[in-house]
Amino acid sequence: MGRAKRDFDATSEPPPSDAPLRPGPLRFMVHKHNATRLHYDLRLELDGVLVSFAVPRGPSADPKERRLAVHVEDHPLEYAGFEGVIPHGQYGGGPSLIWDAGTFSPDEGGQTYWDDRDGAQRELRYGLESGKISVSLRGKKLKGSYALVHTKPATNEWLLLKHRDAAAQGERDILDDGRSIASGLTTEGLRSRPDLSGTNYGGLGSLAGIPGATIAALRLVEPMLAMAAPISVRVDGWSFEPKLDGIRALVAIDHGKATIRSRSGRDITALYPALAPRIRHPARCDLPARWRNRCSRRERPAIVRTPPTAHEPPGSRPDCER
Repeated sequence: MGRAKRDFDATSEPPPSDAPLRPGPLRFMVHKHNATRLHYDLRLELDGVLVSFAVPRGPSADPKERRLAVHVEDHPLEYAGFEGVIPHGQYGGGPSLIWDAGTFSPDEGGQTYWDDRDGAQRELRYGLESGKISVSLRGKKLKGSYALVHTKPATNEWLLLKHRDAAAQGERDILDDGRSIASGLTTEGLRSRPDLSGTNYGGLGSLAGIPGATIAALRLVEPMLAMAAPISVRVDGWSFEPKLDGIRALVAIDHGKATIRSRSGRDITALYPALAPRIRHPARCDLPARWRNRCSRRERPAIVRTPPTAHEPPGSRPDCER
């Protein structure tokens, strides 16, 4: 991991440590590094280190672009929050700032692993070995799905590609914003601030650690509505469709507080006193499967879509008023 290339008595870069791994989604970050040549270092957390790719032309949000990404040595996790000027004469000498940071999940085939850290690492290992990595990034600048493809198996050369999704755009160059998301400085500005050299913004593995970040209120989400569909099951020429009427509702769970809202956004929590206590704590995972979309073991804001709220006692007819 570069120990032999670095003199930690001379550089402010952080050496590896035995600190426990932080739970939650895997982290990524991009360092803008003005060493011998300006380049960007994309780093993905895996098995206690940062798998690193040097991208000479930097990442792009344009699916038409193909950017060379050179697989370089792994870096210690402590490097995730490093920002500073590496002394001249040291390996990689020059200013290195945190251009972007956030969390990521492998997304091959549309399956993601935001709440499954072990599964995410398993998929990332497989991608490195097979030569194709597909990941969804949740950063301040990099968003959506990207791919890393090993183009020359006998070399360390890969290509960084942007998938066509809602975050793709070619109208502007995302590299135009060259400032650090941690300090707000450019690489030249970092040179002029030796007092900041070696600052470790350790909280930047999460967007919540970005200076100035605030927790946004949960926005109103339009619920899924019923759609017409063909009925294939017929008995003696008759088709049967059970009618479960009721209220189409959305349940918002924000740090342990549950709120039930109607399609129009009206708070109807008080109308369902038996339901709200059961969904107040997503960590308990005691919500019936038909009522929940995903249950998280971490205390965090979540949104849960519900089917129509129709009460169905055993051996009785549905009661839409309960």
